[in-house]
Amino acid sequence: MKILIFIDHDIIIRHFIHSKVFETLSASHDVKFIFPDGDQKRVTTDVEALKLGGKHAFLAPKQPRLRQWKNLFVADTLRWRYGKQFSSLRTFRRAMIGPKATLLFSFLSLPGIYTIYKYITLNKINAIPNKELQELIDIENPDVIIHPSVLDGVFINDLVITCQNENIPLVVIMNSWDNPSTKKSVIGLPDWLLVWGEQTNIHAQKFMNMPSDRIVNFGAAQFDLFRHPPRISRDEFCIRHDLDPTSQILLYAGSSKETNEFEHLRSIDNAIDSGILGHTKVVYRPHPWGGGGEWR
Repeated sequence: MKILIFIDHDIIIRHFIHSKVFETLSASHDVKFIFPDGDQKRVTTDVEALKLGGKHAFLAPKQPRLRQWKNLFVADTLRWRYGKQFSSLRTFRRAMIGPKATLLFSFLSLPGIYTIYKYITLNKINAIPNKELQELIDIENPDVIIHPSVLDGVFINDLVITCQNENIPLVVIMNSWDNPSTKKSVIGLPDWLLVWGEQTNIHAQKFMNMPSDRIVNFGAAQFDLFRHPPRISRDEFCIRHDLDPTSQILLYAGSSKETNEFEHLRSIDNAIDSGILGHTKVVYRPHPWGGGGEWR
């Protein structure tokens, strides 16, 4: 079977390539990995140095189409939908795009206006076809395309459209817990969506309108490493970090780049001092993009 796997972000390389998720697939099928060409912001990894177990190629993103897809996504997100969750998503998106863009896209999201705007935007997209992607598909003639994704990237919308036109099954694998709600920028739907579990299954149905029979609860690729036995014992860990092995150990792993983690640490310290947590030692790992934990 001929399989193309589209990779468009460093975080996808870390979670799906470094963890060897596709190693078995590459050994038993004709697999080729496709990376964005010239996008140094999303992919800083030296692709040539990766042990892919398969062939790879580069495809330049079609920037004019990307801009139109992004604008259509923002207008779609700001459309009024009932419920607190949708209200929170609109508030989140307004904060992300700023006041001027909020005025414009709030207007474009109005009933009737959005229908016209979507029609015009899709016509603009069709007027600038992604010939490079089409040529790649014609040459490779894949049986299936797989796209691990944060559901917001340089390939996903064009892959949905092209795979539908060419009758090629498209399997999208969500990367993280919030992708089907806050990150999804895919306007159409893939043939299959692989999600972490029941919560993200529900989110995919609610926020993406993905049919339940096309969603698979698949687990998280980046957590597969926890199936392996630990490399060191608890006592060795305590010696390495100068910890009392008789104490309770609390690991705080930073989870968001826009969180003041120091405030959380102060709360933990206060709980220890007041006796709520007892004799506890804290091991802190800041979020790698969080500026050392004290986000401003």
